Parts: sequence; structure tokens; C-alpha cells
Amino acid sequence: RHRLWHFQEAFSQSGTMAGRVVVMGSSGFIGGQMCKEAATRGLSVLGLSRSGTMPPYLVSHSSGDMASRVTFAKADAGTPATYTEHLQGASAVIISVGAPPLPNWFYAGGKAESIKSNGTVCAQVIAAASAAQVPRVVLVNATMPAWLQTVSSGYATGKLMAEASAQHYASPKTQVVCLKPGLVFGTRYAGEAQLPVPIGWVIAPLRLVLRLPVVDSAVDFLRTRLPYLFGNLLAEPVAVEELARTAIDMATRDNGTPFVALGPEEIIRRSHKQGLANLTRT
Repeated sequence: RHRLWHFQEAFSQSGTMAGRVVVMGSSGFIGGQMCKEAATRGLSVLGLSRSGTMPPYLVSHSSGDMASRVTFAKADAGTPATYTEHLQGASAVIISVGAPPLPNWFYAGGKAESIKSNGTVCAQVIAAASAAQVPRVVLVNATMPAWLQTVSSGYATGKLMAEASAQHYASPKTQVVCLKPGLVFGTRYAGEAQLPVPIGWVIAPLRLVLRLPVVDSAVDFLRTRLPYLFGNLLAEPVAVEELARTAIDMATRDNGTPFVALGPEEIIRRSHKQGLANLTRT
């Protein structure tokens, strides 16, 4: 009962989590966007990554919210000793680490390396959060087509391991959210010069096409008739800003259940709902 009270105490009367949000993987494409989103909401944020610095593409946002709200520190997600102390007193941990869904032979360590990057490391962060009694964990995972378990078995095995660890941590005194987008798009920055690569210019129009009634019907037909090939493959792409909005929202609000997994459509829906709420407040 005492530990359940400790969990409930972390929320304000409005249902919003109070305290510091820790983003594991803050130098990445997704993690950096989450730091930015949290800062714009006035939250106290600690970004952890191997570099321990603000991502170069966010330097232009270093004034105002980013500068005053976000602190960056060095940590290796695969080495709990480097970040255990940073989890003490945190209200939530967002885990945004992993390797891309490439064939096992692409990695120097083969399948084992892919499993470690996408599963073992996430499980270690969740275990550290448990030891620190962090009341909320948000795991960025993935929606995967069935054939990926053959083409990139290490990636798929790791992602399933991470989700299982997240489910295991969920309890009456903790809340865990597993976000499972498919393709995540937005402007990426490449090379030392951090040149912008606006992937969204291609993917955003594709998403509009997928929403057309005739295309939507065709996609449903393919998913039904050929689930192994097309099941989850044609899931609606998620903008990185949408993923970040939903992640921060789920990291700071009581969703009333120990564990919930959100697919692409639900991530987008909740993101737009939060966006409208932000506009209403302003």
C-alpha cells in the first residue's frame, strides 16, 4: 500500500506527472525531438546519450526552453552503472534506443548484436528504472511485418524482448507505455555538416494517399489475403513530432492502466488530440 501511495503521489491533482523526465537516447532522431517537445511544455528534462551533449541539429533551439529546461549528460544505455544515479527521483523514463531493422549479417556481431541493441539494452534500462522505483516507463518499440522475423530476426527478437520486459515491469504501482510506430519520418540531419534531409517531403504525401478510401480498401484487402507479406507493412507512417507529442503525454499523464501498447494510428490520434489541447491552452 505504501508503494502504491508513492506512485499516486507522483501525480498532481490534474493527473499530470510532476518531476524530471529522463530521455534515454537523447542524441537520436527520435530522442532529440522528445527533449524538444518536453521543453516546450515546461518540463524538466534530462537527456542521456553517449555524447552527453545536445544534438547538433537542436543547437538552434538552445535558447529559451531548451537551454533552461533540458540538461544533457553522458550515459551508455548498455552500461547501467553510467546512468543508474540519473534515474533516482525521476518521474518517468523514455527509452528511445536501438538499431535499424537490417539483416543480421550487416552487424559485426551478427544476430546477437542486433538482439542486444534492440532488446537486451532496453531490458537493462527498464531493470534500472525498477531499482530506482521510477513510476512511469515509456518504451519506443516498433510495429513489424511478420516476414521481418526472417529477414531481420535479430531486430525482431530484440524488439519482442524489449516489449516483454516492459510488460513485466507494469504493476499497480507502475505504468508502462509501449509505443509501436511503423515508419517514422521527419527531417534528419546527415554528416558533420548536419545537412537536413527532409524525408517528410516524400512520406507525408504517401500518408495522404494511404488515407484515400480506395487505397485504404485495397490495403485492407492485402492485409486480409496476404497477412504474412502485408500485415503491419502498410501501417500509416508516423511523423517524429507526432511520436514525440504522444510519448511526452504518456510520460506525464495517468492513463489509468498498468500497461498499454499503442500502434501507429493510435499514436497519431493521441498526438493530434494533444496538439489541439495545446492550442486551446494558448
